[in-house]
Amino acid sequence: MKGKYVKELAVLGILTLLGQPRSAYAGWQQQSGEWKYEQAGSLVQESWIKEGDGWYYLEADGRMASGWKQQGGFWYFLNPIPDGTRGKMMTGWQWIDGRCYYFSDISRDGHPMGAMYANGQTPDGYWVGADGAWVDARGEIVEIFGKGIVVKNQALERTPEITGPGGGGGISQGGGGRKGRGGRGSGSKSSSNGSNKSDRGKSIEDQGVSDKSIEDKIVRDKESEDQSVRDKESEDQSRCDKENEDPSCDGKENDRSKEDSSLNKEEQQEGRIPVATDSNVAAVNWYIHFTDQETHQTLLAESRQGRIPDGETLSVNFRERIVDSEGNVWESVEKPPLKLQVYGPEDRIFYVEYRQTGRIPETDPFEEERRRLQKWMDRARKQEALLTGEEEERIPDDRFVVRDAKENDGRLLTLAGQIRFPGEYAVYVIGKDWEPNGRILKNFYGEELTYSQMVEDRFICQGVSYTITRFSLSGKESGAEKEDPEDVQTSRRLHWNLGDVLMGELDGESFFFRCIDQNYSDEEGNHRQGALFLCDTVIPADFGSSYTYEALEDGSFGYVFEPGPIVNFGKTNDYKYSRIRDWLKQSEVGFSQAKEISVGVSRAYAGETDDGMYGQFQESDLRGAYIGDQKLTGKLFILSVDEALKYRDWLWRFGDSEEENSQSVSSAHAKGYWLRNPVGTAGEHDTGLVYVVDLMKGKIRPAAICPTEDGADEELRVTGAIGVRPAFVMPQE
Repeated sequence: MKGKYVKELAVLGILTLLGQPRSAYAGWQQQSGEWKYEQAGSLVQESWIKEGDGWYYLEADGRMASGWKQQGGFWYFLNPIPDGTRGKMMTGWQWIDGRCYYFSDISRDGHPMGAMYANGQTPDGYWVGADGAWVDARGEIVEIFGKGIVVKNQALERTPEITGPGGGGGISQGGGGRKGRGGRGSGSKSSSNGSNKSDRGKSIEDQGVSDKSIEDKIVRDKESEDQSVRDKESEDQSRCDKENEDPSCDGKENDRSKEDSSLNKEEQQEGRIPVATDSNVAAVNWYIHFTDQETHQTLLAESRQGRIPDGETLSVNFRERIVDSEGNVWESVEKPPLKLQVYGPEDRIFYVEYRQTGRIPETDPFEEERRRLQKWMDRARKQEALLTGEEEERIPDDRFVVRDAKENDGRLLTLAGQIRFPGEYAVYVIGKDWEPNGRILKNFYGEELTYSQMVEDRFICQGVSYTITRFSLSGKESGAEKEDPEDVQTSRRLHWNLGDVLMGELDGESFFFRCIDQNYSDEEGNHRQGALFLCDTVIPADFGSSYTYEALEDGSFGYVFEPGPIVNFGKTNDYKYSRIRDWLKQSEVGFSQAKEISVGVSRAYAGETDDGMYGQFQESDLRGAYIGDQKLTGKLFILSVDEALKYRDWLWRFGDSEEENSQSVSSAHAKGYWLRNPVGTAGEHDTGLVYVVDLMKGKIRPAAICPTEDGADEELRVTGAIGVRPAFVMPQE
C-alpha cells in the first residue's frame, strides 16, 4: 500500500482523485451561472432530456430553459422558481400570473406530455380560451390577481401561434385583468347543457383544497343560478306566446322577448350572455369560507353558500375551535354567531378567520425505527473514530449514509485512504434506498487491499429502505516494502504533487480544489511543510440565495429574493471583518485536517494591471504600502495580492486546463473573485475598495466592497458580480 497510498480527507468528506481514469460524465453542470446537461462528452442542445421523474429542455446554447417555452407548435411551461426543481416540465392544472392553464399529464388527443391545451375543452371537461386560460360559462377568463407562479408578464411575450382542440388562436396583448371568450371546437357540446352541466363542478388537478375548492363552489353555484334563470325565462316566454292566455304578460315582456330574439342563438344556448329577470335583481349570492387569518389560503372547514334578499342580515354559526389534519389547533378570531348584512348586486364573499394557537401532541409512529437507525449511526461513529482519531461527538451522521454508486465509492475510497497499515479496520456504510458494495476497492487497489462485507441489518423507516453493511479492510505487505516499527509514523504522512485534486464541501455543495504549490509559505513568510490547494472554480455571489413566497407591503403575496451567505465583500474593506471571512470561518468545520495558517493583511495596494494582460502583467503596476501587522489565522481563506503575484499562472486557469480559460467559469454573479488586500496607502486605506481578479478583462483591479449597480436586476443590486475562490493548505511530507 505504501506506493499507492490514497490521499483523501475522510473526516472532511474530501476525496482525492489522484489521476484515476475518468469516464465520460453525463449529467448537470453549472457553467457561467447557467445549468447545462452533458452527455457522452458534449452538451445537449435544442432537445428534451429526462432526468429523474421530470423532463427538461436545453436551448440552442445548451442552457436549461425555464418559464414559457414553445416547441413543435405547442406551448409548455417549465418551472421558473429556484426550489430544487427549476426547469422541470409542469403538467396538469397550473396557476400562472393569476390565470389557470392545463398542461397534458400524458400524451393524448394529439397533445404531447406537457403541451398546453388551448381554444377548446380539457380532458377533465373544462373550457380554455385561445391563450389557454381557463374560462367560465360565459367565456370570460377566470382570473385571480397575484395567484400562482409569477413570471413577470412573460405570458404577454408569447406569439399567437397556439394550437389545441378547436384550432389556433391569438393572444390579446392587454395587461392584467383582461377578459375574453374562449373558442369552442367544432361539434363540441355546450358546457351548460344537461350532459355537461356536472363537468363544471369537477376540481382541477394539482390545486389544493385551500385554493381550488373555493373557486369550484363559486363556479358551480353561479352556473346553477344561470341555468335556473334561463329555465324561468323560457317558461315565461312560452306562456306569453299564447294569445291572451295569461294577462300578466304585458308589453314589457313582449318587448324584451323581441330584443332577445336578435341575440346570437348559439350564445344564448351556451349561457354566455346573462339575462336579467325580475326574479333575481333583488337577491344576492353569498359565500362564507373558514380560513386562516393571515393569508386566507388555508381552508379549515367546508365553505358555505346561498342566496339572500339584498340588504338582509345573515346569521352564521360556526365552531370556535378546529383541529386540522396535521394536529394544529385553530381558534376563531370572533365568537359565533356572526351577523353579516348582505348588500348586492355583486356576489358577496365573507371569511370567518382563525389563528393557530397550538398543536396536539402526537406519538411518533416511526420511533422504534428511528432508534434502530440511530443505534447503527452510533456504532458507525465509534468505528470511524478508531480509524481517524477524531472525537466521536464531532462526526456527523450523514457521513455514513450513501444514496447511489458515486457516494458509495467515494465513502469507501476515503475510508481506505485513512488506514494505517499494517492493520485491519471495521467500518460501516449505511445505504439509503441503496445496497452498498465494495467493487470500487477491488478495481482501484487490486491485490494490495483485501476486504470483506456483511449486511448486518435491513429495515424501513418513514418509507425509506436502509441497509447496514459492515466492511473489514486490511492491506497486504510485500517483503520488499515491509516497514520497521519506526517507519510506521512516516508511512502515515502524505505527500501532495502539483495538480492533485481534493473535493471539499461548502454549505452542502461539493467543490474541487487543485494543488498549485507543494511548498507553501504563509503571509509571514514561514515555510511550514504545506501544500496549497485552490478552488477549481469561482463560487458566484448569489451562492445559497433563494426566493421565498411571503406577504408584500401592499398586502398581496409574491416571491421575495433572499440573499445567500456571500453576496459581497462586506461593510468594510478589512478582510478580518468581512462577510467573506465570516462565511469561510463557518465552513471550516468540513476541513478539519487543513492547516491553520496566518492570513492577516499587512499591506495595502494602489494601481491596477493593464486590460487583457492576464498572467503577463507587470508587477510594477501594483504598488504596496505597509499598514501594520494583523494577527489573523484560518484554515479556509482567499488569496492576497502578494499571493496573486506569486501564483499569476493559476489566476485565470480553472479545471485541468493548462491555458487561461476564465470564460468557462464566469457568469453574471462571477465576473471576478475577491483578493484579501484593501486599496489605499499607508496613511489612508479605508477606501471602501478591495482588489479583485477580473475574469472578463484579464486584469487585477480595485472594486467596491458592495454593489453599485442601479439596474433592474434585483439580485445584482444585492449581490454584485464578484465571487469567491477559496483556498486551504494541507500538511505536506
